[in-house]
Amino acid sequence: MKDDTKKYKLTEDANAALANEAAVAYRSMPSPLRVIGNIGRGDKHSFLSVVKEGLGYDTLVGFMKMSAFHIDEMALILHVNSRTIRRLDPKSTLNIDLSEKLLELLRLYRFGIEIFGDMDVFNVWIRRSIRGLGDVTPMSLLDTGIGVEIVMDELERLAYGVYN
Repeated sequence: MKDDTKKYKLTEDANAALANEAAVAYRSMPSPLRVIGNIGRGDKHSFLSVVKEGLGYDTLVGFMKMSAFHIDEMALILHVNSRTIRRLDPKSTLNIDLSEKLLELLRLYRFGIEIFGDMDVFNVWIRRSIRGLGDVTPMSLLDTGIGVEIVMDELERLAYGVYN
């Protein structure tokens, strides 16, 4: 078996001791999630500043690709007409309402990917009927802020091993 540890030379001396670090697979965040970076779930002031700046159209498109949401599904969640989304200028900044809603979805997705460890698995889960949510799909709850919080709470229960 090949030794995949990193070797670090501590001094210039040829006989110097070496420090070893285990080889780790580093994953990068999907690009839409980079908008929120490392902002914690409870850091509301940082989220507020992101919302007030407004998210870019490219973040919306990136989120739809990442989540595999069709434009009509996204329109239902955002409470806008799908034509409104199609007519947005690619160089534009979303208004505060759309930015806030998209940011909630980004927070949810970041947390879901942390829990499931894989975006594709989370994308399947979000479209499945969940007993703990009253036998509805998590996706059907994403059109309201409280619905997003209910889905977040269910993810938190999964993270701690509390099943309904």
